[in-house]
Amino acid sequence: MKFRQAQMFEYALSIFPERLSQNGATELPTYKIIWKLGNDLIVANTYQTNSYNTPFTKRVRRDGEVVNDTWKSTDEDSDLYHARLIWLENYGKPFYDPYAIYKAPSMLLSELIHHYSNLDVKENTGENMLFNIKYLKSNTELPFLMIDSDVELIPVSLISEN
Repeated sequence: MKFRQAQMFEYALSIFPERLSQNGATELPTYKIIWKLGNDLIVANTYQTNSYNTPFTKRVRRDGEVVNDTWKSTDEDSDLYHARLIWLENYGKPFYDPYAIYKAPSMLLSELIHHYSNLDVKENTGENMLFNIKYLKSNTELPFLMIDSDVELIPVSLISEN
């Protein structure tokens, strides 16, 4: 998937613990995505979040001040809104059990790939960076990595941070 699709894929993963904790679930695992980037396996974030866990992009204004542009999630034309809508349509019904899916990482990854890997994204964040990168083969860590927006990121596994 292209970079912006990968961002929405990672965002979709973050919806699960948010919604499950709202429904009373506790002690939920926190998953990180293992991406295949070229011939490497990496763990990385495709975006940064603020203290409210909302994605944002940093930019420098003309006056030199660094500002954070929070991504829109309530605008019906936004990619985040569409990612949430897909989640609600598939897992938000009262008789569905997204907790069982979330507790089984292989099933969770399969579900995310099924529903989000071909998401039609429309917005451009203007920032094509991976954050908190760890190359699994060499154990090399980088705080960020600039990449091309057309780079292919393939989700191959999930690991729990807990």
